[in-house]
Amino acid sequence: MQTGHFLTRIFPGFSAPFVKPVAANWRARDGLTHGEGRVHFALVNLALVKQTGGMNNRRFLPRENNDAGALPGRVAFDKGYMWTWLAYFAVFTLPVLLQGYIAWSDGFLTPAQMQAHGVAQGLPFVAHGAMWSDATLFAGTMATVMTNYARQWKARHWAISLAVGLVASAGMHWGVYVSGGLPEAHVRDGAVTSVGIIHFVYMGTGIAVVVLFYLFTDKPNPTTVKWVSILLVLHTIVGTHALLKLWATYTHPVWYPAGNILDAPAVATVLSTILALWLASRWALR
Repeated sequence: MQTGHFLTRIFPGFSAPFVKPVAANWRARDGLTHGEGRVHFALVNLALVKQTGGMNNRRFLPRENNDAGALPGRVAFDKGYMWTWLAYFAVFTLPVLLQGYIAWSDGFLTPAQMQAHGVAQGLPFVAHGAMWSDATLFAGTMATVMTNYARQWKARHWAISLAVGLVASAGMHWGVYVSGGLPEAHVRDGAVTSVGIIHFVYMGTGIAVVVLFYLFTDKPNPTTVKWVSILLVLHTIVGTHALLKLWATYTHPVWYPAGNILDAPAVATVLSTILALWLASRWALR
């Protein structure tokens, strides 16, 4: 068996540019004694790493990370990937922190602050589970998707997806959220607040990235599609206040009324999300 083939069998994630130089070094070692061969192998590979710019060079990355369908979680030595991911994560986290700051300015950050401003019952910002999910689970999911696939999307793809996202977000904010019975940090007295306006843009952008990922990505990694779908369903469940309602059922906080954990709107939202993501996944993996 050739040395290169042997290496690719042992390390299937490594690409040929990495395997071939190592295989050549091993073959060069064959004519030496065991001890001399070990020293020769170490010295030659040290020179090879220095010549190619070290392990940050993309030649030394696993194949999965060289492809457009890379799945983070595979070992990689490219620091650029990490910094790009962190940048996208910040893009989706900072607007949530800004919403929290404005909610604090409006007196709607915590239950105590809300009640101090004369609202006996409502949904303060810190009690909104989707805000915590936005800043962690959703931001991480969006950062992963954009780091791996954003370079595929053209301007026309962004235009279509943003239009869809903003229209859908507007429908949720001015068609659904304003009809809620409880005052919230995002909507009060039948109107969308300053916090809600920021969330409108945030949700519209997030929906746009989801549309881009499922509809305009060429050959996405199937495992990535599966996990993105699962995480988006979990995010939707949190956003329906199911966990808050479950907690309120047993603790009975004075600032939030206990209600049905699985009310009709929540069930409809979760089921429609599951159906939409299932259909989108079928399209993405067609």
